[in-house]
Amino acid sequence: MPYVLAVGGDEEDIAFMEQAFHAQPGNIPVTCLNKGLKLLDFICNRSGNELPFLIVIDQHLPDINSLELLTRLKVHQQLKLIPVAIMAGFASEESIREYYLAGANCFYKKPLDLSDWSHMADCLLTL
Repeated sequence: MPYVLAVGGDEEDIAFMEQAFHAQPGNIPVTCLNKGLKLLDFICNRSGNELPFLIVIDQHLPDINSLELLTRLKVHQQLKLIPVAIMAGFASEESIREYYLAGANCFYKKPLDLSDWSHMADCLLTL
């Protein structure tokens, strides 16, 4: 079954993200993890038909730099075509450019409430 794989360091953000995707048509399943290294371990041990159709990464993670995480994902042959969205509360134009150069498909300002999270989820499903 298609699903979204997300990693974030904040439990409230993870809860909002799950609610937002579940509220979309089709009740999109979300697998949320709280550390980037857990995401790498999780996804690298999946076969092609078990991969997510979208990966969402919070810019600030407790265990790995999110740009490094993105770079590690994009070097894997079977993972590099999966769209990746980066979320951040704030980012400089230079850092946003670095994410795009590393393979990010989009960069979003982190939503503030469930309505904004739902709008972001709706937009991300078009990737």
